[in-house]
Amino acid sequence: MAHSETARTIGWCAWHRGLADHVVLISIIETASSPGSGGRLYACPRCRESYQLTPYAEKR
Repeated sequence: MAHSETARTIGWCAWHRGLADHVVLISIIETASSPGSGGRLYACPRCRESYQLTPYAEKR
């Protein structure tokens, strides 16, 4: 791999329920016990477009 290439990031897309490249945080599930303890939902580029999902960082 050349030094100019970026590392490949793979994560779980909660919408199509599979591994995907370039997943982005969409939602943090809050619970009564503590913020964020319910989990985090990530989506791949295809699902973000298909379901018109807004990344969490852009919601604040």
